[in-house]
Amino acid sequence: MCGDTVVLGAETGIHLQYIHVVAGTNPLRYDLQPGATRYLLESNAGRILLSMKADEQIDLIITKTHLARTMPSVSRRTLHDMIDKIRRDGYSFEPDMVVPGASVIAVPLKPGAVKRPLTIGIAGPTERLRVHLSQNVEILMRAKSKYLA
Repeated sequence: MCGDTVVLGAETGIHLQYIHVVAGTNPLRYDLQPGATRYLLESNAGRILLSMKADEQIDLIITKTHLARTMPSVSRRTLHDMIDKIRRDGYSFEPDMVVPGASVIAVPLKPGAVKRPLTIGIAGPTERLRVHLSQNVEILMRAKSKYLA
């Protein structure tokens, strides 16, 4: 489809865990392994999972994450603003959150056909994802519709 890596993620405590990864075919790609984790607050796919929660639940996860880390990565207000934007736009793309030069564009897979909220994303070099943002979001939305209809 897009040539970049496709990832499926789920919530595990205060983390996002990649539960399935399909490696991209582009020579320059973001290499992720199944089982890899990121803080929900600090990843596009994690923020998608947060966007499916009530604000009170998000606040609890923010508190737990800030207690687990020596330095908070983002303020509570900033994170809530970002979550509101994700809810409006239907996707998350904040460049270079985890690895400089690499990013993920993610959309939610809401419960229905699956038992728990999941996220699907396209991972790759930030600049390529930025240039093809609208096409990649469209690909993700079509995949979401096709497999969760």
